[in-house]
Amino acid sequence: MKRGVIFISHSSKDRGKANAAVGYLERLGYACWIAPRDIDAGSDYPSQITGAIRGCAALLLVMSENANASEPVLSEVSLAETFKKDILVLRITDAPFSKAIEQIYSRSMHLTHGAYRIDAFSDFYRGLDDLSDLMKLLGIEAMGAAYPADTEGPDERTLPVDGASDLGSYDKKDYTIFSSLLLRCNEKKRGTALVPSGVTGIGARAFSSCAHLVKIVLPPTVTKIGKNAFEYCREAKEIVLPSVKTIGAGAFCGCNRLRTLALPGSLCKIGMGAFEGCSALTALDLPRGLKKIPMTAFGTCLKLERITLPEGLEHIGMGAFEGCEALSFLRLPETLGGVSAYTFFECKSLREVVIPAGVKKLGMFSFCGCENLERVVLQEGLKKIGMRAFYLDQSLKELAIPSSVKHISGKAFAWCGALARVTLPARFRKRCKRIFGAVAEKIEFTFI
Repeated sequence: MKRGVIFISHSSKDRGKANAAVGYLERLGYACWIAPRDIDAGSDYPSQITGAIRGCAALLLVMSENANASEPVLSEVSLAETFKKDILVLRITDAPFSKAIEQIYSRSMHLTHGAYRIDAFSDFYRGLDDLSDLMKLLGIEAMGAAYPADTEGPDERTLPVDGASDLGSYDKKDYTIFSSLLLRCNEKKRGTALVPSGVTGIGARAFSSCAHLVKIVLPPTVTKIGKNAFEYCREAKEIVLPSVKTIGAGAFCGCNRLRTLALPGSLCKIGMGAFEGCSALTALDLPRGLKKIPMTAFGTCLKLERITLPEGLEHIGMGAFEGCEALSFLRLPETLGGVSAYTFFECKSLREVVIPAGVKKLGMFSFCGCENLERVVLQEGLKKIGMRAFYLDQSLKELAIPSSVKHISGKAFAWCGALARVTLPARFRKRCKRIFGAVAEKIEFTFI
């Protein structure tokens, strides 16, 4: 038997399918490692990738034309070959391998480690079933789910051992309920799911893969939603949660037809990846009681055009809005203390950003790839701008960096091809080329 995690190699443009594969495998008990979810923000990014591949049981490549064009994917597949790891290829489109990946795949097929291909572009979930069968044949051992536990959300492992609940009437064929905690919804249930009054919590994965539900209505008695509770409810267009206080990790991950969601004023905590891959969600208003947005919370919500961030918000985690390609308007609250790495990575429709005075640090790649970003306002109080924070923002024309900035990492504004005028502290006079790359030669600098 082969022990270790499954390393998921994928393009950021395919994150929805990659996360769907992770959710499927982790429900079967396989431990998965996927960036950015499993990246420790306090450690070196490349070394973590290398270490994860070195220690994995196999590398799963989510294969598409996007993967072909991704340098990080090629690097990860090359490392898997170097470390003699099985390479499992899940083809989500019928795109052929790039020449470089084809060479690695062909070499691996004939060595002691192997390379295996599964076509999943005509029926993705059938492909996942075939993937699990292949992993069993290869002797890859299930080790238990790797997704972080929702320690404050309801979970079967923390059920009360006694006590009665004042529940409304319900069909026991539809729901499994114990002491006011809904553990399971029948996967065959169709149409609308009305959760009975008296239920106070939704257990981990309770509605996971209920593929035929269009609407889910929670009663006012429900205050907690467990991790991955509604993941991959692929037909759900409306979910009503009137009094929820906490939403667990991955709770709505992959609900790709959910267009609108009214979050109640009672909500004070959401878990990492809670709405990741909700690719039809167009607008969202976050309540005032929310202090933190965790890592990847709204990642790859491809149609999210508008989100209201409340005053009182203090922290936005790594990759929280990564790949939200339709997000065109953003107002950051004055209470925000910093912007983490990859937070608004490839938000391609974003046109203007005003960084509040309370923000001290902009993390690496925080606004990288925002190709339509025309105006950035940086205010006094900002101290650090991370590596490639505004890399490839090719519509940015003017920039004023306040005197409070003490550190600007390499290539922070490289490949900002339209940048013509920059005001910045004189301390960076000799570092312009390192900060702005080749475009530094045509920029008109004013030093303060």
